[in-house]
Amino acid sequence: VWLTDFRYSIDLSDENLKINVLSGLEQPVEFHFISYMLQYKKSGLSQYNIHTLVENIYDIYVKPLLKPLNNTELYSKMVDEAKEYYSKYANKSVKSIWSYMCQHFFTWDNYSLSIIYLKILIGLYTHVKIENNFLNQFIHLLVCNIHPNPYKRKTIEETLNTFDTIVYSTTSCCYKDLLKYI
Repeated sequence: VWLTDFRYSIDLSDENLKINVLSGLEQPVEFHFISYMLQYKKSGLSQYNIHTLVENIYDIYVKPLLKPLNNTELYSKMVDEAKEYYSKYANKSVKSIWSYMCQHFFTWDNYSLSIIYLKILIGLYTHVKIENNFLNQFIHLLVCNIHPNPYKRKTIEETLNTFDTIVYSTTSCCYKDLLKYI
């Protein structure tokens, strides 16, 4: 349905930048900045605005997702890195921020898909309550794909290669254990 539902589209025309995105977890962090600026008709963001937005975005969307992993260090590191990376948006116009964002358009689908898979795998992780190498490595890969800094996200090709490595290096025992608890 998303392929034909143009409510979630982006009009890139220079004279009238418009963006309508799903606000929520599945969208990369940078989309929230543009949405905020357009919704509240902001011509720019201060460093304080950026830090507050990062804290709110991560508190509302990312913290509940990662909570079952019991890794507050990972969460804190993501927030800190988001603040550091997005600080370059300070006092920039919507068009400037959009220009920065578009340099990484190729990471957006992988980001969204990784969030969806993370929801599933963390649910599975919570359900099985066992340490499983395959599950741990796959979750780690997906967390890498939702890194706040788009330069540190894997491409689709890198993700597929890493996933293949995970799959083929995992022992059959590991899969059997996982299936036993599902």
